[in-house]
Amino acid sequence: MKKEYSCNVTFMVLGERFDPDSITQELGLKPDQIWKQGQAKKIGTKTSKYKWSGWKKFIEKEYENENLEKQIKYWIDNLSPKKSILAKFNKRNYFCILDCVIHTKEAASIGLDSKLIDQLHTMKLEIRIGNANV
Repeated sequence: MKKEYSCNVTFMVLGERFDPDSITQELGLKPDQIWKQGQAKKIGTKTSKYKWSGWKKFIEKEYENENLEKQIKYWIDNLSPKKSILAKFNKRNYFCILDCVIHTKEAASIGLDSKLIDQLHTMKLEIRIGNANV
């Protein structure tokens, strides 16, 4: 059966002037990417500076082919034990985000279960969804 879409869900922490190494220490997770506010970044041929400090963790390889709900559930399951840490980040005005990129060739119908949405809210996790046509 042909899949309507593929996706990847990444966990990120963004904020002003934090030390990404401190996020690593508090979460007890190793990031795949980190950057500091004001650090130079290159997109194509243009160079600019990051507006935020950032900490990013990609989903485990064995979950990359799962649908959106299963990938979000993966993050909820793995971040639930760190709920109090996410609440601390929220009090510091850091954004804890599940960044979802949906890849489609055609229109796709994607929904999220209300229980999943409640869990995201309880854990103070934002969800951002973007589309990339392939």
